[in-house]
Amino acid sequence: MNKKSILIIDDDLETRTLLKQLLSKRKIASSIIEACDGIDAIMKIQNQEFDLIICDNHMPKLNG
Repeated sequence: MNKKSILIIDDDLETRTLLKQLLSKRKIASSIIEACDGIDAIMKIQNQEFDLIICDNHMPKLNG
């Protein structure tokens, strides 16, 4: 079983949803978590380790 985890950080819901769908179809990871901005991402990173982080560079509150 693949126990890889991915964090997708993007303020655009459609982009996050599309990336999650694409990665899920490929069965690349067992866990795909989303964060809507940098602050949300930091909170999630503090609670879990990720094998891959995909991050938008320009977001409100805190950039990637």
